[in-house]
Amino acid sequence: MRFCFIFILFFVFSSLHAQNNTLLWEVSGKGLQKPSYLFGTIHLRDKRVFCFPDSVTIAFENSDVLALEIVMDFNDPKAVLDKIMIKNDSQSLKNLLTKQEYKKVKKTVAKNLDPTMLLVMDKVLPVLIAAELMSSQTEKDEKYPMDLYLQKQAEKKGKMLYSLESIESQYAVLEKISIEKQKEELLAVVDSMAMYKQLTDSMIALYQHQDIEALYCITNSYNSSFDEAWQEELLDKRNVLMVEKLNEKMKEGSVFVAVGAGHLPGATGLIVLLKAQGYTVRPVYSKCTK
Repeated sequence: MRFCFIFILFFVFSSLHAQNNTLLWEVSGKGLQKPSYLFGTIHLRDKRVFCFPDSVTIAFENSDVLALEIVMDFNDPKAVLDKIMIKNDSQSLKNLLTKQEYKKVKKTVAKNLDPTMLLVMDKVLPVLIAAELMSSQTEKDEKYPMDLYLQKQAEKKGKMLYSLESIESQYAVLEKISIEKQKEELLAVVDSMAMYKQLTDSMIALYQHQDIEALYCITNSYNSSFDEAWQEELLDKRNVLMVEKLNEKMKEGSVFVAVGAGHLPGATGLIVLLKAQGYTVRPVYSKCTK
């Protein structure tokens, strides 16, 4: 992760001068009656990332369907928690960490996260706790992170909602990371909370400048701290499955596809994969004018 931070500093400064960055891409051709759209999201509640470019607002309004990685059931949040509980007690923090490490993790969780996490921290994968700690270094201005915010907006407007994945499939990907690697990552995060504040601020700056290439580079650098096989599971295979589902859904009407920005660029990203399927995928540029 320290290697990744060097990339972030570089791209923050380079992206400030880029003119052709965009989070929004139009998908047309191949017999589609109406265009669909790819939009790169970031799973945060910080108000700095909620100033949507004008073109994004228009595309969202004109779409019939909102496709997310996962459509959440707000009526049964416990069901979500049940699906991400560890199945093997040997993976619990108490069994993975020394008493001193466990005490340090617990103290950091108590300081930075919702008290609920203290109650379940022994029942969720270490990599999930690490992710929560990293995101805790941003502000919580909005009630929901961006993907769930968009879901709520779509529900208000009566749009159809569509899941590209399931909680179970995403969890299965996380289980492919060795538990030792997960433990190492969690301890690294706990020992470097100040750095992660800078890290998240840098990622937000990249997002504000709509630099999906830089965000993709960060994702790849982060994944390399685990292994290439997991990187393939995290992005490449998931992207292929997403395109398979979109191939069918886009025939039915205009789909606004809101997925993590890291899924869009790269040789195995959604943009390239959809072009390979015969679609025309073009960038849509605009700025937030609020």
